[in-house]
Amino acid sequence: SAASAKKYDEAKSYAAEAVSAAERAISDGRTAALRASEEAAALVTDLQDTLVETENNLNGARRVPNARLNFPELTGDLDYARDTVNQADTAVQSNKPREALEIGRNARAQLSDLNGKISDGVRAATRKK
Repeated sequence: SAASAKKYDEAKSYAAEAVSAAERAISDGRTAALRASEEAAALVTDLQDTLVETENNLNGARRVPNARLNFPELTGDLDYARDTVNQADTAVQSNKPREALEIGRNARAQLSDLNGKISDGVRAATRKK
């Protein structure tokens, strides 16, 4: 009957819309996953550069007379930050971008804190009396 054909056409139209929406969702999910992977890889690369910079800052601080710094503690902090960066890198290599981003953010905070401590100690030692 005409009513059955109309219902069939409506159902077919709804099914086509549902398939289209599902395909868009899959595509959006893939795009988001790719973006997260790229963001995580970029973060790890940036952290590796910051790690080198922090190590250079620490080595430079060693040459500052009267630097008020606990070098064994700072070296331990640097080693811990390096381990954290390596964990983030491992997560990137294991295709776990969310985990890499979370670990990477922790590493960034550790390195920022460490650079702040180094800077404060050097500034205090070089301040005019």
